[in-house]
Amino acid sequence: MKYGDNCEEDCPCNSYNTEACDLETGECICKPGYTGFSCNCQVGLHTCNLNVSDCYEDSHEVSCICKRGFTQSEHNCTDNVRLSQEKFVQVFKGDGWSGICTSNLKSNALVICRHLNLSTEVVYSTSKFRRYDYTRTSVSCRGTENMLSECPSRTGSSCSYSPVVHCGECPEWRFSSDCSETCDCDRDTSTGCDFRNGTCSCRDGFKGEDCSCHVSTAPCSGSSSKCKLDRCICKEGSFNQSASCSGN
Repeated sequence: MKYGDNCEEDCPCNSYNTEACDLETGECICKPGYTGFSCNCQVGLHTCNLNVSDCYEDSHEVSCICKRGFTQSEHNCTDNVRLSQEKFVQVFKGDGWSGICTSNLKSNALVICRHLNLSTEVVYSTSKFRRYDYTRTSVSCRGTENMLSECPSRTGSSCSYSPVVHCGECPEWRFSSDCSETCDCDRDTSTGCDFRNGTCSCRDGFKGEDCSCHVSTAPCSGSSSKCKLDRCICKEGSFNQSASCSGN
């Protein structure tokens, strides 16, 4: 079953449960007793609200995927946009989840976080090489849209780089409003840093601004010193006037 210009696109339909595929849109026309994006759900065996969502069954698990214009946060359905475990952006295309191509990384990321009702306090996006063997959707948002479906898009594009998005957080060991700063933490003795200010989170038994000092080490005295590599060293602007710091 094919559709589109020159009939080059594959219909996402379950061929056993489908009467026909719309030649222009690729929409599946289900046989009696079946429903869903690809006609793979049996009528009466799902609880999807078909006014706001459509049924999709994969490996005997049924999902109620939001129709265009509806979201999980408002309509109790599964968003048709998601972030994979690796933070890759994926969209639902009728027969399953697939990646997207994009060049407007920052604008697209802002809309995706807003669509998923996630924090936009910090939004970070980059692209990683990830080769696909199939064509995908190219999306280009302005950044003001509320849902990804409101952004201009086109199908049939193919690319090797996929967008990775972090909503309300920075990638590991990064901080600042645009995640451009690198945490000054000892990576062997810390678990990461606060994405807002770069403050290091020390593992048990360690302390210091960069977590490079053992707790058993004598604490530094005075406000002019800090602990680093089990030594008290002077902070910037201070010098060794007393035992409060050992110079730098």
